[in-house]
Amino acid sequence: MDLNKILEMQRKLDIAVEGNHNVEYKDIKGRKALALVVELAEFANEISSFKYWKKNIKHNKSDILEEYADCIHFYASFLTREVKGIEFKPEVISDDVNQQFAAVFKTATNFTDGNNVDACMLEGSFNLFLGLGEVLKFDWNEVEEYYIKKNKINYERIANNY
Repeated sequence: MDLNKILEMQRKLDIAVEGNHNVEYKDIKGRKALALVVELAEFANEISSFKYWKKNIKHNKSDILEEYADCIHFYASFLTREVKGIEFKPEVISDDVNQQFAAVFKTATNFTDGNNVDACMLEGSFNLFLGLGEVLKFDWNEVEEYYIKKNKINYERIANNY
């Protein structure tokens, strides 16, 4: 997965979205941070690893990868604005997907008000998120394909006044 390519694609998409909705990044940071947490929750729900009460959990790989790509969109959106000289290094703190998810959530919720987006914290959160992909044994080329597919859908949404 070429994260620099993804960051550049996201930078261009953000410019298009902000122009289409007549908003500026500084004014929507808080909502964007909350959207990231919501997308992380949707991803966790799709994985369903925390649902100890369910006996028959069915996974749809396509839906899981789509939700992961949605999270990448929001992380990349912050990374292009808040972090310079990013070092992408998947960080795995546990092979237990629930513990890895918990670490990602904890770090991502630290900047949900949008005013406390710290570059080091953001980079750490993203690296934990990439580590989650490692724990789930994602094929990074597939992840990139899903990101590109969703990026295209987002441009179609802009064109259709979504």
